[in-house]
Amino acid sequence: MSKADPYRWSVSKQASGMTVRGNVMDDAAKTSVIAMVNKTLGGEATDKQVIAQGKPDGFDDARKLVSSQVRLLEAGQGNVVGNTLSVSGRAKNENIKKLIDKIVQKRLPAGFTGTTNILFPKT
Repeated sequence: MSKADPYRWSVSKQASGMTVRGNVMDDAAKTSVIAMVNKTLGGEATDKQVIAQGKPDGFDDARKLVSSQVRLLEAGQGNVVGNTLSVSGRAKNENIKKLIDKIVQKRLPAGFTGTTNILFPKT
């Protein structure tokens, strides 16, 4: 089995649907990650995950964190690459943007860094 370096994963949410891409350790993880995304985002995600070894400690928590924040966006994406996570997209308003910024910084798994790039309509 191949080792991914860096280990990566993403979830995207668009009007056309949700897509999950990236690395998982095995078929059981693939199933459980899709179930988590479907439950968190409230839909049926297209699964484009591939099995690979090399998952860093805290990666599952990072995956859950970006998924929970993408849920708050009208459209966007959450990425985890190695020990770095990011959330980007379009929020309904500035309050949601500020909430996502705050949560991403406060709930980072140990050893991870995180960034956000959230846009919202100016009123």
